[in-house]
Amino acid sequence: MLIALLLPAVQAAREAARRMQCANHFKQWGLSLHNHHDINNSFPSARSYVADSDRTPTHNNWWWGDKLHLCPFLEQATLYSIIQNRRKEENPETAGTDIWMTNATIRDATSGVRISVGTCPSDPQRTATFVNGDPPNITTFTSVVSCRGDVVSRLEWVVGYNTNYAEYALGTARGGFAPLIKKSFGSITDGTSNTVAYSEAAISLDEVGGTDTRVRGGISRTGGTGDTPAVRPAWCLQKRSTTSPNELVGATAGGRGRRMLYGLYYLSGFATVLPPNSPNCGANTNSPEGQGWAIYSASSYHTGGVNAVLFDGSVRFITEAIDAGTSSAEQSLTGQSPYGVWGAYGSINGGESKSLN
Repeated sequence: MLIALLLPAVQAAREAARRMQCANHFKQWGLSLHNHHDINNSFPSARSYVADSDRTPTHNNWWWGDKLHLCPFLEQATLYSIIQNRRKEENPETAGTDIWMTNATIRDATSGVRISVGTCPSDPQRTATFVNGDPPNITTFTSVVSCRGDVVSRLEWVVGYNTNYAEYALGTARGGFAPLIKKSFGSITDGTSNTVAYSEAAISLDEVGGTDTRVRGGISRTGGTGDTPAVRPAWCLQKRSTTSPNELVGATAGGRGRRMLYGLYYLSGFATVLPPNSPNCGANTNSPEGQGWAIYSASSYHTGGVNAVLFDGSVRFITEAIDAGTSSAEQSLTGQSPYGVWGAYGSINGGESKSLN
């Protein structure tokens, strides 16, 4: 009887310690963002090509993400240098394929690398075995995902692959991170203490191309295809099973958090559209990234919410019960967010004045 009474208390104490350690990790990410800005006068872009280049890439060769460029500020300068130098040597701007993904130098440098502040101690997949395939295990896993704004339709291809570039341009302006675009403190007109930079995402059970049926970590990829900006978040909520709330319905995909240094939205991004621990959804039935709308949510294994770091460097715990407006609303690419307090904290320039308190 005594053990039965004490066990829940012990488990709760351990989770409280893990959540605190996770929050400390996020403080390091906030500090690295500020250090990056001090040196470069900007934050890194969500997806990039070569660190010191703004050349126009093809859709095949701009996979690398914002977290790669923060490595020097997280005691991973050697890893960063190996990747950057090798990419420049191979002149990828003229390549038709992502040639550095299978490059032996990069593979050997990153094989088995685990960056301690990149994962949350509460995530059961943080110590999972890396996958050795093609492409090989380029990077460590991560629980840290960058905010792409309060947007549903979030096309991440270059102009030639877009059917609605005007909407794409407006969408990239909403969040603190966007492909090929470097934001700065001056970009955040809503205030750094009112805007989220990074939050958590549960790491998928399986690699890119695999399957994961869980709400935390999995991606529902059934539904419309292509550019469908009128899709409401309510559709994504319906992808949670009514009989098993922790499971998704329909075809599912894996990959969330499985490649820390990549910038693809479904691997390392999130939107402040649905509350934390809501489903992840992509429109394209063949690829979770797709070429159309998508909603990727913050998620974690903490009780009741997720950690997040704001652009001022402070760390806050965001509860599942946060005001997220109405899921039946269409996105608004200008002005105030229709997704409540959570949406307001995802937009950098919506003109909202809302508080997490």
